[in-house]
Parts: sequence; C-alpha cells; structure tokens
Amino acid sequence: MKIVFNPSSNLKLLQYGIEIPVTDFRDELIATAMKENNIPVETINTQLSELSIEDILRVHKKEFIFRLNHQDTLIHEIMNCFELINSDGSYNRYSPHKATARIEDLYQCVLQKVETAHYAAQYCLRGEDAFLLGGGFHHAMSFGGRGFCLLNDIVITLEKLRFEKKIKTAWIIDVDAHKGDGCAELTQNIPEISTLSIHMKSGWPLDLPHGPWNIPSTVDIEIESGEENTYHQKLKDGLEELSKKSQIPDMAIVVLGADPYEKDELPSASKLNLTLEEMLKRDLLVYQFLKDHQIPALYVMGGGYGAHSHVPYVQFLLQVYNNYKKSQI
Repeated sequence: MKIVFNPSSNLKLLQYGIEIPVTDFRDELIATAMKENNIPVETINTQLSELSIEDILRVHKKEFIFRLNHQDTLIHEIMNCFELINSDGSYNRYSPHKATARIEDLYQCVLQKVETAHYAAQYCLRGEDAFLLGGGFHHAMSFGGRGFCLLNDIVITLEKLRFEKKIKTAWIIDVDAHKGDGCAELTQNIPEISTLSIHMKSGWPLDLPHGPWNIPSTVDIEIESGEENTYHQKLKDGLEELSKKSQIPDMAIVVLGADPYEKDELPSASKLNLTLEEMLKRDLLVYQFLKDHQIPALYVMGGGYGAHSHVPYVQFLLQVYNNYKKSQI
C-alpha cells in the first residue's frame, strides 16, 4: 500500500480562525509514525497538475463553482460549509481575530486536496492500493459544500478517471460515523458508481428536515446508539449485498472515517462509539473484503476529530504493513 502525503494541502483550520476540533497536524502525526516504523511515505513536494474547471463541473453545479470563484460569495460558502455562523448571526467555533491566514485561501488548499486524491488514485490504475493522508469530503453536494466538505474529492476523482476512460466502474465504501450523503446525491444517476454507507441511524444529517441528505446509497446500514455489538456483522452483510447489487468494479474509494472511535471529540459523532480494537476490526474487514475480490482501493481519511484522531489510522497502517512483512517470510 502506497501512503501519499501532500504537506501543502494540509488544511490546518486553526490558522484561519476555525476552531472545529480537528487536529491540525493529524496528517503529519500519521506520516511521522510511519517513518518511525520505517514505512515509506511518498511526500509530494512539487506542484500537481491543476484540475480543470470541467473536472469540477462534471460533479458540482456551475452556479456553485461561480460562487467559489468570487471572493465575497466564496467567504459566504466557506462560512456555511464549516458552520461558522449561528442563526442569530453570531460566530460558531470561529475566532477571526486568532487567524494567521485569510479564510478565503482555504479554497486553494481544498483544491490541492482534490488534486492529491486524483494523484493517489493513479496507483489503483496499476492494481495497487493507496492511502491518502487527508481527503474524504463525502458531504459536499452538487449545489454546495456542507459538513466541513467544500468540494467532493471522491466523486470528482472517480468522474475524472471515468471521463479519461481509465476506469468504467467504481465503488465508494464509506465507514465514517455520518452518512455519506454527498456521494449518494452526486452518484444517484450514475449507475457505474455504487455506494455503501454505514453510519449512525440518528443525528446529523439524518435528523434534518427532509432533503437531499436522505437520498439513499446503493447500500445503507444504520447503527443505533448502543448497538455497536452488531456493527461488524452488519458491515460484513452490507459488503456482500453491495457485491450482489453491482458488478465488481475497476477500483474503490474507501472513506475511512475515524469519528466512530469512542475517543473522538466531535459531538455530532457521539452516537457511535467503537473501541480501538473494534476500529481495527472494521478497517481490516473492509481491507480484506476488497483484497479477496481483487479490487484496488484508494483509502481517504474522512472525519476524525480531537487529540486521538490519528490513532486508528496508525494502527491500521501498521497492521497492514506487518501482515505484508509476514507474507513475505
């Protein structure tokens, strides 16, 4: 498995005054842990080829992209996406006086995240797995960003690869605590892309009034609070259902959200609490399923908040590499 890290695309929300409990150096902590264990990390130090506007417009509406490319409306889109304004107009988890960078510059960083996802997916075209330190913006929809996800790097990547005729079919497997509603909305009329989402049965976004966040995935698996003991069997059954509902794809993108972890610090993920051991079982279940079906996968990180958010990823990558070493003996 290739591990890809692009330091220049690290969001580092605190520098924009955004106080969402995302550890700014989560990606770097994982990269450092890999290097300490002599596991290679491909660090990107050069400018990647830019996405074209056509690449983005295959997924997002032109009115939304227009707003992102004009400063006044761009700031408004970022504020809405990261939920920085309360209904009374006061700031929510936002302290602009603490910012050391312009909030509008966040957009260029997000674009680099999308470009890096497309770059990392190239390994899948060669039959290899890749793990991207970052990405997984699964809530972004055709008409706008939401849930801390400004652009949907997952669907943009897959649609660009399909347009380039490098793949025909793909799966999106989403094990983040929250429903992968953006991916469901964006792919609802693309039969070549099938989606699976295992998520909290209640809470954000499903408790919102009826809207596009209720659009079904190919396979939806809902977990009630307190029913974590059913999680792995339901995930296993869901993966089998996905394989029956759609043909084996050319590649998969796995949204390996860490927010189901019991030590996650985002309140809206608190209804799903897996232990560290259960997180590893989850990740290896998905990994082995894709290996058994010979489907190359790009793993993106998705949600994960607070001081312990890097830990589930480190244990998964160490386990994958330890298993690989054993297989070579």
